[in-house]
Parts: sequence; C-alpha cells; structure tokens
Amino acid sequence: MSVGPCFCKCSATVKMRDALNVLPDNLLGVSWVDSGWVPILNPGNVLDYFSERSNPFYDRTCNNEVVKMQRLTLDHLNQMVGVEYILLHAQEPILYIIRKQQRQSPTQVVPLADYYIIAGVVYQAPDLGSVISSRVLSAVHGIQSAFDEAMSFCRYHPSKGYWWHFKDQEEREKPVPGKYLFIMGLFLFFLSLFGLSFTVIVLFLLF
Repeated sequence: MSVGPCFCKCSATVKMRDALNVLPDNLLGVSWVDSGWVPILNPGNVLDYFSERSNPFYDRTCNNEVVKMQRLTLDHLNQMVGVEYILLHAQEPILYIIRKQQRQSPTQVVPLADYYIIAGVVYQAPDLGSVISSRVLSAVHGIQSAFDEAMSFCRYHPSKGYWWHFKDQEEREKPVPGKYLFIMGLFLFFLSLFGLSFTVIVLFLLF
C-alpha cells in the first residue's frame, strides 16, 4: 500500500520540475535539432523553432512564453521585465544567433547567454571563462606530457650523477659490422692495386 503514495510523490516532483524547466548549469557539450524544421527555417520562425518543448536550451518561464500564450507580438517584450529570447543575428539559410537576456527596463538588458543555430543544430556559445579554462587545461596537459617524456630520458648513478640518455643515442653508438667489413674490404682492395704486399697490409691493420 505504501507504493502508491511514493509513486504519486515522485510523479508530482517530476511534473513540478518539468513545469519550472530547471536548466542544467552547463550545456556546452549538448546540441539539439528537430529535423522537421530544418528545411523551413527562416528569420520569421527561428524563435518558434527555438521555443520547442524538447529544446533543452529554452527556458519556458521566459517572457516569450507569456507573449505566445497571450497571442501578442514580440514587440511587447520591450514592455516586460524578466528573461527573454531575441534573434540577435541571421545569415540565411545557415546561421542564426539567439540571445538570452534579462530585461530590466525598456532600454536596459543584461545578456545571459548566446546560442547559435548552424544548419538547424542548436549549440550554446561558450563564455569567455569557459574558453580560457579550456585553453589553460590544454596547455597544462601539453606541458605535463612534455615534462613526463623528458623525465623518461633522465638517468642517475651515484658515481656519475645525473645525465640524459636518449633512445636515438643508442642507435648512433651501435656498430654496424656489415658496413664496417665492406669498407675495410674496399680499402684492402685498393691497397692491393698499388702493389703493397700482404705483410704491409697486415701491419697497417695492426698499427
């Protein structure tokens, strides 16, 4: 019998959360598209497209919803106070930029976030802090990787101390028997052409 109340409570919580449309703090890794709208997108209907219920970037508590329910024009947004969405820039047919802003008076607004729509796909534009943070993390990762690789070439011995030992150094120091014998063979051949005796050749090799 206790299952019923718990289920009702959970359902009520979900419905309340959906009604309030609580947006996650970070949506930079999220994209959204409704393929049915893509062929017909234009500056006149792009805000309607953005206000689709399945769009995670859209806050349904905004003034645009109030205007839509009262069947008013978007011009009435200037007379309201609160969160609103406007079309900031359009480059048909591929690019649209939507701005979310907090209107404080008919002449004063505070930008909150920008969203760009490319070929119907909606993304949230990163803020300056997120861009700087991402670049710093990438730089730190590169520096750490370089430091780890450098430390892999460091050697230490109590009698010698520290020194660098690179992999290609071993390759350069390895003798090449086949090449060495070939060169010596050519050298002996040219010596024999000049009439030097075998004894002279042996003495030359020994000394």
